[in-house]
Amino acid sequence: RTWLPPQPNPPMIGHALRHAAAACFLLPLLLTLLLTSPEQLSAINDTDRAAVALFNYIGDASFALTGALAAGEEGMDLMGCLVVGFVTALGGGTFRDIVLGRTPVFWLTAWDEAALAPMVSGLAFFCWPAVARRLRLTTEDEWLFWTDTVGLGAFA
Repeated sequence: RTWLPPQPNPPMIGHALRHAAAACFLLPLLLTLLLTSPEQLSAINDTDRAAVALFNYIGDASFALTGALAAGEEGMDLMGCLVVGFVTALGGGTFRDIVLGRTPVFWLTAWDEAALAPMVSGLAFFCWPAVARRLRLTTEDEWLFWTDTVGLGAFA
C-alpha cells in the first residue's frame, strides 16, 4: 500500500453557488411576505382559484400518464391502464380525504378531475405506441421520471 499525500479541500464555489441560487428564489417570497398586508395575504381571489385548478389538472394528467405508461409497460390491456392511471392520478387525494374524514371524496363531487384521468390514460394507451415510434421514446428513458416530476411539481 502506498502512501498518498492529503488532498486539498475541493473549492466551495459550487456549494456557495447553490446557496446563492436558493436565496434568489427565496427573495421574492420574502419580499412578498414583508411588503403585503395580512388582509391581502389571507384573501383568496379568482386568480388564485384558477391557478390551483390549473395545477390540479396538470398534476392529475401527469400522474394519469405515468400510471397508464407503467401499466402498459407491464402488458395490461385498456381497462388495466385506465384503472392504474385513475388510481395513480387520484389515489393520493382520495387517501387524504379518507384520513381527514372528508366525505364524499373530492372526485365524486368534482367530476372534472375524475373524467380527466381516464381520458389521459386512454389517450396514452392508444397514442403512446405511435408517439414513441415517431419520437424514438422508450419507457426505459427518463420519460416516466419527468412525468412524475411534473406531477409532483404541480401538486407542491
